Amino acid sequence: MDLKQLEFFQVLIQIEKYAKTLEGKKHIQTITPLTTETEALESMAEIKTAKAFIEENKTPFFGEYINVSKILKDIKIKRILSVLDLLQINQFLKGIHHLKRTLTLPLEKESKEALIPHIEALIDLKSLRLSTSQMFDEDGLKNDATPSLKTLNHQKNVAERRLQEKLKNLVDRHQDQLSESFFTERFNRYVVPVKLSYKNKFKGSVVDYSASGETVYMEPYDVGELTVNIRQIENNIAEEIKKILKELSETLHDNIEVLQINYEMATRLDVIFAKAQYAISIGAMPIRFGDTLDLIEARHPLIPIDDVIANDIVLNETEKVMIISGSNTGGKTVVLKTVGLLSLMALSGFLIPASNQSVIPFYKTVYADIGDEQSIEQSLSTFSSHMTHIIGMIENIKPKTLFLLDEIGGGTDPKAGAALARALLDELKDKDVHVFVTTHYSELKAYAYQHESVVNASVAFNKETLKPTYHLYTHTPGESHAFLIAKRLGLSPSILNHAESYLKNEQDPISDLVLQLEASKNALEEERNALGALIKESQSLKTESENKIIEYQEKKQALTDTFNQKLSQEKKRLASLFEEKIDSLKTSQVLKPHEINEARNALFKSNEDDHPVSQPHDFKAGDSVLILKYNRPGTLIKRLSNQTWLVEMGTLETKLSESAFSYIETPKKKKDKPVIKSQTFKKHVSFECDLRGLRVLEAKETLQKYLDDCLIAKVPFARIIHGFGTLAVRNMVKELLKDHPLVSSHRDGGNNEGGQGVTVVYF
Repeated sequence: MDLKQLEFFQVLIQIEKYAKTLEGKKHIQTITPLTTETEALESMAEIKTAKAFIEENKTPFFGEYINVSKILKDIKIKRILSVLDLLQINQFLKGIHHLKRTLTLPLEKESKEALIPHIEALIDLKSLRLSTSQMFDEDGLKNDATPSLKTLNHQKNVAERRLQEKLKNLVDRHQDQLSESFFTERFNRYVVPVKLSYKNKFKGSVVDYSASGETVYMEPYDVGELTVNIRQIENNIAEEIKKILKELSETLHDNIEVLQINYEMATRLDVIFAKAQYAISIGAMPIRFGDTLDLIEARHPLIPIDDVIANDIVLNETEKVMIISGSNTGGKTVVLKTVGLLSLMALSGFLIPASNQSVIPFYKTVYADIGDEQSIEQSLSTFSSHMTHIIGMIENIKPKTLFLLDEIGGGTDPKAGAALARALLDELKDKDVHVFVTTHYSELKAYAYQHESVVNASVAFNKETLKPTYHLYTHTPGESHAFLIAKRLGLSPSILNHAESYLKNEQDPISDLVLQLEASKNALEEERNALGALIKESQSLKTESENKIIEYQEKKQALTDTFNQKLSQEKKRLASLFEEKIDSLKTSQVLKPHEINEARNALFKSNEDDHPVSQPHDFKAGDSVLILKYNRPGTLIKRLSNQTWLVEMGTLETKLSESAFSYIETPKKKKDKPVIKSQTFKKHVSFECDLRGLRVLEAKETLQKYLDDCLIAKVPFARIIHGFGTLAVRNMVKELLKDHPLVSSHRDGGNNEGGQGVTVVYF
């Protein structure tokens, strides 16, 4: 693996900046590509989950993690820890508690499955954490850490107060014998400054003299006993502290395995979250591994995100070699490094700055020969250096290898270099490897047209601005634009004209072919741009017509609702009027009561249902029917008894008698789907279904019901709003619509329809 040439270690340096622990930083420095595809995918899943935590402002706090690896080693060998060691362990225990609590918070965007093993491995040693927290504060061991220590410190405070009162009284009584009215400490003994002339009169022992010799620092006999008592108490305190440290050290030793696992897991999580922070900073996504190379919207991670140009770099099933040509400083080498570096990142289990639809083979080896590696020490020329490197690659060739060769065959006679380059590609193109080369040789540009597994590509150059655009175009070779660049740099026009005359005289058929292909490419590009404009215009017209249809349907539905409301009101009014007339007829006795009842029943029976009376029909399984009670279509599944059927209504199945439905149509033969006659049902359905904020299962149930409602209301098309999020809901929608019997087609929304956050469905 050529990690250095592809700047893999520069990526590690960027990731290391986001690590919070010293151990995490050390681990990141040692990262190399993984050995199996499974390991890489698991790593991507971990980083993806950590990224979701960060995006929900749930970043774990690693700031309290001090490097306790040395302390853990001391605990393992049963060394008695110092107060400072225990203070750091206490901080570590608090940090593990905080980390586990943060990682067990609810996470909306992603399942925590990828991080669950790490979270569960963290063990909160609660009793040990609480006991050490009670015994230690920011300054160290508390004076009341244990009852015994509290008692001893109290005794010391009392003894010191008595001693100071004694000294104060003594100073007040002997002011005439003292140089100054104060007491102090010398050599851990309490003394007073006595004048030299009173040395033999003052009752005490000499401890020290002043620099001038005129003052004698003496310990009064009256305080000696108190001082001895205080020193004894201090010794007892030291013994108690030693006992506390010993007991705590032994307790920590009993939990050493848990402490080591916690430390390892905290370090591992720090590394994962550092990778996630870096992924966010470069807009990286997880990708898949496969047999083809499909880098979609790929960007070099070390180029600032506002400056980098995204490119699609693709080799399909039959393509093994890409020959990249074009102008100098046009970005050919950047393409090589982008392919190589993103491949190494994916092999290491990192998210990469590309679309999540990207696919990369799980390369076993990545070789790169990039830049001028001339060796003065070994007396190797540029050509020799490159050849030595390439020979080493060829001798160690293995399946699933990625070769990146910059200016293949360069540094020697052009014709010999081109011939050697073609021979090398002959050796590589039929093997199970992928090869990317950059070149200025016309022979290699033509080589791609002679072999199915080889494809041309070029970096674009704007002839008007005389600047490269850094966009990669496949299936077309590029020009070097040497004369244009020389002109831009200020080369004399007379020299340029002279050079062009030489070129015309020496132009070979291959160069002519390349120029013709370049002209054809430009013509096709113009046609493609024109076609794109037409497609955009037609899409706009289509969207406009769909909006008008929606507006029409909404107006139609509103008018229908108004009509039905007024019709219902009119029926009630007429029924009330009818009853008044009946009452007047009863009073007038013009008609007999039974004649009046018969007339009423006949009238209301003719209006009790809006549906026409169904004609007698011999029902069969598969018939389309109208369920009268619900005014909804259904399909007969099977006969349960003489007059009872199992009926499918949308996603539901129910038992109904033949009197509960009317016949619509028998499905025609050779048709997969029953055709239902056009019906006008009294159900208003919106032309939009908003699934944002729903979980996948909730969204799926809502969408299935909405599709059934669209069938009932005869909606021609609809918009499904799912947004982006983690793409889980969007992927569910695409999968459900793909084979749905009600759906004829579906597409992503246009620029003014919500883009890929919306799916437009046609029924």
